[in-house]
Amino acid sequence: MVDEGLLTKSGLLFEGNFPGWRVRINAILKMHDLDRVLSQPLHHARHASQQRKAADIIANHVSPALFKRVPLEKRTNPRLLWRSLKMLAKPFRLLDLPDEVRNRICRFAVEDQLQDGPPPALAKCSRRLREEVTPLWMSNRHFHLSFDHDALSEDEAFEDCARAWFRRLGTQNIKFIRHLEIFLDGTTAGGSPLSTTLTLTVSPQSGFRMSARAHFVGGDKLDWQVFLAGIRRSMKGVEADRKILGLQGESMLLALTSKSSTWVKEWKELLTSVELDEEFDERDHREGRSVEREAVLSSSSDNV
Repeated sequence: MVDEGLLTKSGLLFEGNFPGWRVRINAILKMHDLDRVLSQPLHHARHASQQRKAADIIANHVSPALFKRVPLEKRTNPRLLWRSLKMLAKPFRLLDLPDEVRNRICRFAVEDQLQDGPPPALAKCSRRLREEVTPLWMSNRHFHLSFDHDALSEDEAFEDCARAWFRRLGTQNIKFIRHLEIFLDGTTAGGSPLSTTLTLTVSPQSGFRMSARAHFVGGDKLDWQVFLAGIRRSMKGVEADRKILGLQGESMLLALTSKSSTWVKEWKELLTSVELDEEFDERDHREGRSVEREAVLSSSSDNV
């Protein structure tokens, strides 16, 4: 794969740069006293060696991919080669394609992009393409937002963390988010680390949904269903607002910022409600052994 910008810096002919390339090649041909070869009628060319030399100079300044498209019978005649290259080097106007075809191309570019990678290169070609590709890329990507102990300590800290994350995405892009995974990290009353993943999704068909998964180490028993029920109750208000206001990705920002007190309160109560499991004895503590467990708490098909 050619590095970005490498083909342009090489000075070779490719689709879209024929005018500038033509000036440079004419100067090179003139240096070799071959500039008249292109202006003479085909039957007036006196020296076959001049034609071959001119054709070689032209061919050496054409990108391999473009030169492969030149018919074989035109590659050795400088005038025919020149005419063929002029036609082949016309820029491919993606924006002139029908909307349906262009949208399919944009979707292919997005689907071929890594989840954690930057937007497709197609989004850098023009402002219009960026406006068309960005919504597809945002809606196809799974975003991740983490809240640590400090962010979960106070309502204001939680809200500030959420707002800062959404601000980095760009306010104009928030509405395109369709999948957001929220990570909550803390330590239970029994001293075991607890990390919880809640997944928020939104779509015009299914509306606003939430699913959850908890990972914990040790023998702690946690009252997860109480925590989940508290979050779900507050999320129902978000779904109602989403329907009234016609929100999409913005509903995720609303769920975190307008309900920050609920998130922090329920999380603190979850951590303090944990009791040590009697089966988890002190010997395992001394020997440094722990058991990692995973609790699947709800499916992604559950409504808020």
